Amino acid sequence: MLDKYGEEYYKALGDQGVAIESGSVALTKLETGECKEVMILEESVLKKREEEGSMLEVIYPTDGVISTPSPIMIIDDAHSANGNAAACEAVEEWFLSTEGQKYIVAGWMHSVRSDYPNAPYDAIPTSEIMSGVMPVDWVKCYTQREEIRTLFQENVTVPQ
Repeated sequence: MLDKYGEEYYKALGDQGVAIESGSVALTKLETGECKEVMILEESVLKKREEEGSMLEVIYPTDGVISTPSPIMIIDDAHSANGNAAACEAVEEWFLSTEGQKYIVAGWMHSVRSDYPNAPYDAIPTSEIMSGVMPVDWVKCYTQREEIRTLFQENVTVPQ
């Protein structure tokens, strides 16, 4: 958001009294009307809709959605106390298989495979989300994480 809208965006959030809440607290405040809108992981709302019949809706911003990567990392045996890279590779292959992706999608998350046919419960097609992804400079996010966090926290309320 910082790259797309600049520091003014964080300041505007603060001016509107935006607060940081845990996902479950944010959803409760949304359902009770204490909040009119929240920024939350899509899967949190989809899960609540499927499991509880919630009337909450996911709104996909027209100016871009943020896709959050969830990498799988395998440590080379030379750097691992367990020396189990082969087992890790088998787990990785399963997660990336059609069978593994079935469980990812059942957990209200989108498949990383472009050939996987289904989206999570009540979600728009993954291809629609990916066509509107907001570009993120992940290297900058990592190398400037302290500065970005400080700027955000200076402007947005953190409940005590």
